[in-house]
Order: sequence, then structure tokens, then C-alpha cells
Amino acid sequence: MMKVTRFITSREMVQAILLRIEVLVEMHGYSRYQDEPDQYDTIAKIYIAKRDKTVIGTARVRNENDVYRIQRMAVSPSCQGEGIGSAIIEKIQEDYPKEKIYLMCPENTIEFYENFGFRKTDVTQKGEVHTYHRMQNY
Repeated sequence: MMKVTRFITSREMVQAILLRIEVLVEMHGYSRYQDEPDQYDTIAKIYIAKRDKTVIGTARVRNENDVYRIQRMAVSPSCQGEGIGSAIIEKIQEDYPKEKIYLMCPENTIEFYENFGFRKTDVTQKGEVHTYHRMQNY
């Protein structure tokens, strides 16, 4: 059984960071994430999806001037397609039901976030690997 929570222990935090490195840096080649963890991990809310005692998904949410930003979304390669990313987004939306939330995502994930009410804006950001599109719920 899988459960999504905000991280509780330092061991869970380490697992979340290692998962982000595996998925974001090693699988997708995002060199900007070579600095895992970064300074925002101490102020962001870290979400994890766990099966048994293993972190299989993670994302973080941080406040940027009363607008909340979802970042560092990663799901274990062996668990992708099982609804883990969806469960994490649903938990974030449950915890922030009325707040403005945005994220930056590559083209191939736009439809995923649209399923949760996020809409693509005209704002883009050119990265080393992808062009990122701003998605927001407001």
C-alpha cells in the first residue's frame, strides 16, 4: 500500500533526495539539479509517497510571495504509471485547497498537470534540456 505524506524523518529526506538525483539528474540529464539538495529544501514542504519503508515518489512545495510553487517532482522509474505522481499532486491540492499554485514543466507533462486543473500560461523558460511552461491553478 502506498501513502503520501509530508516528510517526517531525516531518513525519508535522504531517500527523497536520492530519488530526485536518480530521476532528474541521471535519467533526464537535468544538470541544474546537480546541487541536490539545495537551499530551498530547508524551507520547502517536502512530500513523499512511500510503499513499505521506501520512498517511491517526491515533490516539494515552497512559498514565493504567497504563491506556492511545486518543484522537484520525481517518481521511481519502477513505479511510474502507477498513479504515484497523481497521488502526490492530489495531496498537495488537499493541503493547499484555496492557495494559488504554479509549477514549471516540460511539454511532455502539460497534459498530466491539466488533469488537476492547472492551465498553461504564456510564460516559458528555456532550460538546458527542455523549454519549461508555466502551469497554474489561478
